Amino acid sequence: MHWPGTAEGKVVVAEPAAVVFKRLVAAKPPGQATAQLDTACVLGGSIAGLTAARALADHARQVITIERDIANRDGRSRAGLPQDQQLHTLLPAGLTWLERRLPGITQEMRAHGAERAQPDQFVQYLDGRAQVPVRDHRIVTASRPLIESWIRAKVFALANVLAVRAP
Repeated sequence: MHWPGTAEGKVVVAEPAAVVFKRLVAAKPPGQATAQLDTACVLGGSIAGLTAARALADHARQVITIERDIANRDGRSRAGLPQDQQLHTLLPAGLTWLERRLPGITQEMRAHGAERAQPDQFVQYLDGRAQVPVRDHRIVTASRPLIESWIRAKVFALANVLAVRAP
């Protein structure tokens, strides 16, 4: 695909989405990154906030997460999490990201009740149509509180990440 470029008449060639996605999935955390920020602040301690805190931990001297609910580390529900009664699934790319940045998390979640489904144990749908199974895809299923509590435990075990409860 070609898009018009700058005023000088240059042409920018965009990569196919699949190529970009493969590169993003293969990305590893930085080795010994130097802190570019003094303090980073993340509002919310859900999965999104926790993974943001983990990503920022490589680039900030200190990361503070602010959460209004009492954060637990034992897989219990939180008041501000209405979808915690639903089964949650970590798809291959998300699971890969978590495992690279929080090594051992898959094994720890499985030891506490999460299930790892093989490709022949689930069906993927797109627009209501079953898709051809992908042989190397593995997914992990568990309750939202279990997944969140293990991510929380691993993220807050980092020396430069701190949790603060909002008043």
